[in-house]
Amino acid sequence: MTECYEVSNSSVIAFPTKQVRIPVNDGHVVYIPETSRVLHVNEATIKLLDILTIPCTLKSARRRLKNLGLSPGPGELEEVLKVLIQKKCLICNGDFLSEKLSAETKQPLSYEVPRYASVHLTDRCNLSCIYCYNKRFRSKSKRNELSVNHWRRLIESLLESGVDQITVTGGEPLLRPDLLPIFSEARRSGAKLGLITNGCLVEETGIVEIVDAFDSVTLSLDSHLEDVADTLRGAGSYTLALSALKSLSRTGIQVRVNCVVTKLNVDDYQESRRFFLEKGACSVIPMILQPASSKDLDLRPTAEQLELFLDKNYDVLTSECGYEELYNNSKIGWVGRKRSCGAAVSEFAVGSDGTVYPCRMLMESEFAGGNMLEEDLQNIWTSSSVLDSVRKLTYDSIEECKNCDFFNICIGGCRGSAFKITGELGGWIGPELCHENMQFLRHKLVIAMRAVQEKGMENAK
Repeated sequence: MTECYEVSNSSVIAFPTKQVRIPVNDGHVVYIPETSRVLHVNEATIKLLDILTIPCTLKSARRRLKNLGLSPGPGELEEVLKVLIQKKCLICNGDFLSEKLSAETKQPLSYEVPRYASVHLTDRCNLSCIYCYNKRFRSKSKRNELSVNHWRRLIESLLESGVDQITVTGGEPLLRPDLLPIFSEARRSGAKLGLITNGCLVEETGIVEIVDAFDSVTLSLDSHLEDVADTLRGAGSYTLALSALKSLSRTGIQVRVNCVVTKLNVDDYQESRRFFLEKGACSVIPMILQPASSKDLDLRPTAEQLELFLDKNYDVLTSECGYEELYNNSKIGWVGRKRSCGAAVSEFAVGSDGTVYPCRMLMESEFAGGNMLEEDLQNIWTSSSVLDSVRKLTYDSIEECKNCDFFNICIGGCRGSAFKITGELGGWIGPELCHENMQFLRHKLVIAMRAVQEKGMENAK
């Protein structure tokens, strides 16, 4: 295949008819699904793209522009077209550079154990959060929990397999304070340990012990308003978690706050963020609710609420949530992926009985890859047909998503949510959630492009 970068008078050029245009103050953000390209263009360029939706020669394009009252200077049109073709935004002589694009976007599957794992010490929890993704498996029994010696063996196995970033969670992990010495040992060996906790047992467990065992602590606090926080997580949880935030931050340990964004707190996020930062949090991460069942759809913010949320929280979404990483640092960026997430590829989860799962959202019996107390982790990772089926799932497997303009960004959404809603790993999340995701992604594209441009201007200073 010949790459047509030089534009001659006889070159036949065209702009894809399938595109998503999002108006912004200084022009449009244009997303091209076929090549996963994103452009930020002014009104004059929009007119050029309109002309080029019907294939034409350079001479014809110039004539059409003149009819619209636009007359580019000598060589100006050729230079614009050359850049667009190089960036795979235009078709030149029928060549969309699809072979090169396919090779560029294809991500080979890795069968090496990833460096990151989430470890679930217990299924027990002292709270009953109304949106909990693990609510079906909440238990008050210690029957299936591993002993201290078993956990020591398991953590050693993780480290020997190359895992050096471990998030300790649950259930509520501080219901197993007897395991903290194991994590202190793992941390001294060089591993990075993070704790996710609802915060209610921090003071009881001991600040010193927690700081010795972990590099960072993430507390779950959904609102600065006590009644809202307690409605979402349980009566009394707000006071205990806020006290934990203050006590931990005084030690110098990195303390983050996870804020699950729902209909009940979406409008208060900015004020909640300011409040928690003042109390010692180093960051307050907004996590849009991922439904764990069809009932949770009623809790998820509406499309209108999400739109306003994105506009109001531009700074935090770009600085703390990494939306700008979707793009290259240019006005023409690439966005796209072949899988919806890192489940069974760049991450995995370990259950309270030692079972390996693709991720924390797929800790169901159907997705059990093997047990680390019975089998070597590397062998589980490479030979489990269950894990392999998850890592090989792509958007092509989801019938309703194949022709969607956003398929290269969304990939059908969280597969864990899809399974919990539909009972199928390759299931469609449904029209309502799908529509909300598309509205969310439109704003995400604009926010990310703005962040890239600002970074580019900063780098140029």
